[in-house]
Amino acid sequence: MESIRYIKKIEIKNLWNKYDIEWHLNEDVNVLAGINGIGKTTILDLIVGTLYGRLKGRTTDRVDSVKLTFNNDQFITYRRIKDTLETLVKKTQKDNSLNEFITELKQHEGRDLSKRQVIEGAMFSFENVQMTKEELHERLGVALISTFDQQLKEYEAVRILTNDEVSTELDLQLYLLQKQYLEYQINIGKKAIEALSSKSIVNVPKIDIDFKKNLFLDTIDALFEPTNKKIDRNKNELIFKLGKQVLTLQMLSSGEKQLVLILLTALIQEDRNCVLFMDEPEISLHTDWQEKLIENIRSLNNNAQIIIATHSPSMVLDGWMDKVFEVPEIITKKR
Repeated sequence: MESIRYIKKIEIKNLWNKYDIEWHLNEDVNVLAGINGIGKTTILDLIVGTLYGRLKGRTTDRVDSVKLTFNNDQFITYRRIKDTLETLVKKTQKDNSLNEFITELKQHEGRDLSKRQVIEGAMFSFENVQMTKEELHERLGVALISTFDQQLKEYEAVRILTNDEVSTELDLQLYLLQKQYLEYQINIGKKAIEALSSKSIVNVPKIDIDFKKNLFLDTIDALFEPTNKKIDRNKNELIFKLGKQVLTLQMLSSGEKQLVLILLTALIQEDRNCVLFMDEPEISLHTDWQEKLIENIRSLNNNAQIIIATHSPSMVLDGWMDKVFEVPEIITKKR
């Protein structure tokens, strides 16, 4: 069977007790558009939550089920369970996965479920893909980019994890990505050594192992040129120079942080198949950067499936209009 490379179709049942959604996705770029409050962010949250086997907050109250079908027709699902124990037991005769749900719920709650009038919970199934969610993520990289630069709450875990410069959500994401960037450089260093030591590539034209890394650095420098900021290429970490001044990632503006975050995420996927989610990436980005964003991501990883929720026309002006889906267009049933 063909391996999993991208999401082909998304089916959502009873969103907000109003709609059913069926969204047939492009392999490369997908832009979800619509007015405020129509559900763009909720749809993205449901897709990502199903992939991770974990829905946040009250999202579970907004939908009955989600089904993500991949390019090879394998799928994973989320279902909201709300029924009496007696009814659920009867349903297990046709649906064995409910047995697992009931068993896990008993173990989690540690008490007799028969005392409850109604059983409620979330059930995720990775049975059809025949792998765990961790194995799925190894096969298909998943990256959610949050562009909202909110202040971090003063959790002790955050203070231990990070340094004094990390004070916002973007700062934390960049701090973690900086570590992944160092690992990425180690990986491409290993590839260079393997290529040099391999007898099989004798008389084969030289492969530029650093091509994508240099493309990333050149792209950032070109975009930052109007402010005279340049990446210090003598450093392994991402450090900027402004004349004689040294700037860490956390010292950049919100828009600059956001741009580095998005493009660095694309780079460290190392050209492998992945799904890259972005909710309103236009926030804090100049319109020129918005117009070039999809092209820049694709140049760093042409195998990334991009799924964006946006209000900005600038995001699709540079040749991506045919990749736009309005939310009303993917509603298949109004309840």
